[in-house]
Amino acid sequence: MQQEFVAISRNPDVESRQEEDAHDQVHKLSLATYQKIASLFGENPFSRALHSLILAMVGKSEEAKRILSELKKHAKLDSFSLIYLAETCSVMGDKNGRLNSSNQLIVSASLR
Repeated sequence: MQQEFVAISRNPDVESRQEEDAHDQVHKLSLATYQKIASLFGENPFSRALHSLILAMVGKSEEAKRILSELKKHAKLDSFSLIYLAETCSVMGDKNGRLNSSNQLIVSASLR
């Protein structure tokens, strides 16, 4: 039995554009989810921590770091906020190959 192989022509430009479009859609859906949560919970540390996680997941590390810096000013963070902040640091660590100083926020806030 002889098998025939058919060469499939791939266009890297089209694939790249499709990946960018898919990424943009995920980003829009993620931000829409955050907007809904923020409308329910307000601009409290919980929703801000979730927002930082969403931003980190879609590759907007600088914006996520800005929110982490804002959250350093809170005297005490609830456990859910700390979990989201830890996840944010983890996501950014995966992208940067290391955890940055944002993980110090998690340790210091959990010791309060």
